[in-house]
Amino acid sequence: MLRELIKAVPVPGNSTIVQMVFGSHLYGTNTPESDYDLKGVAWPTPRDILVGSYPPNIITTSTGQENAKNMKGDLDVEIMALNQFIKLALNGEMIAFDMLFAPEDSWIEFSDTWKKIVRYRSAFISKNAYAFISYIRKQVAKYGIKGSRLDAMEKLINLCRKHPGIRLGELVDEFPENDHTKIIEPGEEGNPIKESQPQITLLYCCGKKYHYTAKTDTVLQSVKKNYNTYGARALQAKVNMGIDWKAVSHAMRACHQMKELFLRGTMTFPRPEADTLIKIKRGESVYMEVAEELEYRLDQLELIRAGSGYPDEPDKKFWDDFLCRETYNYLEKNYGGNNG
Repeated sequence: MLRELIKAVPVPGNSTIVQMVFGSHLYGTNTPESDYDLKGVAWPTPRDILVGSYPPNIITTSTGQENAKNMKGDLDVEIMALNQFIKLALNGEMIAFDMLFAPEDSWIEFSDTWKKIVRYRSAFISKNAYAFISYIRKQVAKYGIKGSRLDAMEKLINLCRKHPGIRLGELVDEFPENDHTKIIEPGEEGNPIKESQPQITLLYCCGKKYHYTAKTDTVLQSVKKNYNTYGARALQAKVNMGIDWKAVSHAMRACHQMKELFLRGTMTFPRPEADTLIKIKRGESVYMEVAEELEYRLDQLELIRAGSGYPDEPDKKFWDDFLCRETYNYLEKNYGGNNG
């Protein structure tokens, strides 16, 4: 069995919370050339916990050669600290949600703490799955899928040329109206409010954000650079050249996973659409057709997310309390009465 091939990695202090089979072998998209991935969560050392010096990762290693693509049979290992895992899950990161819904038969080693996390995993689910959505959107935009994107940038370029040296916020009434240009107010998705920092409205256009305080000359140069990049990629995409098929397959998988999450509150592994994902991963699809499907699924996903019954934000207080409680119990059980 695969889990027997991928052995548990020794963690200092026997502090493993979970270790599991990950990556293509979890998704069901592995091929004979695939490497192996092991992901895990562990407790930091008692000293790190007490002084508040939490390392994001406990162990990060690979059997592959440095600065080289992994080969068949290589193993990548990443074991992160519990607080880091909770942070990623609260931010809606793909890696955390894949781990939360990985089936028990993919777990190589686990503790009661992990079983509790899985039991309460619904407290991580919210409409603010921005990391997932952002990743998909970046892949959709990466190669300049639609001519309408280039048109949107052309309109913004022309506006900046028409009004040189003016702050962007002074031209709100003349902003182009299309599917790829929008205003993002402070507090909206993509423009979070941060303490001690000014709250500035942004103009979004084809994957880029521009402050209202920015001068049109500066915006013009940025949009032109983005336009030229889109143009080159769009031409390549039409003939299936220069495509990162692995990244595209990940985006398609994420679309399917997020739809299932918002509709059913779960994620299935291996993925039911694994055969299609493998075909995309191998570059056996027509890119423009895949891109159009991604566009459609992303639009559909946004509607499903908006109409879901999940809260706008995950239950951060629940997980703060959980982390405090589990940390105390862990230290008491393993180091209680030990003054060393």
